[in-house]
Amino acid sequence: GLGKLIEEVYNEFYGKGSNVKPDRQEDSHAHGAWNFGPFVYVADLGSDKIWHYKASQDGNLAKADPAFTETPPGFGPRHMAIHADQALAFVVFELESYVGVYQIDEATGALSQKFLVDLMPEPSPADFAAEIEISPSGKHLYVSNRANGAIVVYEILPDGNLDRVQVQFLGGSTPRHFRVHPSGAFLIVALQDASKIELYSIDSESGLIFGEAKSIDCPNSPTIVGLLDL
Repeated sequence: GLGKLIEEVYNEFYGKGSNVKPDRQEDSHAHGAWNFGPFVYVADLGSDKIWHYKASQDGNLAKADPAFTETPPGFGPRHMAIHADQALAFVVFELESYVGVYQIDEATGALSQKFLVDLMPEPSPADFAAEIEISPSGKHLYVSNRANGAIVVYEILPDGNLDRVQVQFLGGSTPRHFRVHPSGAFLIVALQDASKIELYSIDSESGLIFGEAKSIDCPNSPTIVGLLDL
């Protein structure tokens, strides 16, 4: 079946975590995979690492060289957003309130940290970031903070650094996941604890969120939102 086919393509097992924060990092906890050209990156919250892989022309996947990037101890990398035009990887950390900006070496796939940016104007141990996404224009970056029910908006500067331009508090709670519509005109947010999906407008030039939300009740506490054909 499909499961067997996937195992034959590539199968990776991760072991113990960094244990910097034992309640969350005793074991490896891979959160997702993202690609840049032939390179595939896996953010591992439990080990404070981003694992590197490379696809060959025949479609086989193997560990790249270097095989991983160490992130700051105890930060817990959760999700990534890849800016292909600038060869940048933006990493949101779950256990500490920061976004990391990494330059991608286009030849080797190596990640070099350029900047470490506060998530909130006044970071707190209670902050609990979840999702991160680049606008279709490539000019803005969006991050959700579950702790205070906010979407944080940054302008992406020419050198890759981030300028926080908005902290938009939503009408519900716990924005676990969101998507920016391909038009760049809408933000679709899944509010886990409120059991709602909310739709907000975006000014495509400034990247700012504005207007009243349109809300849809979802009794099963949504955590994933796909792109909607609006």
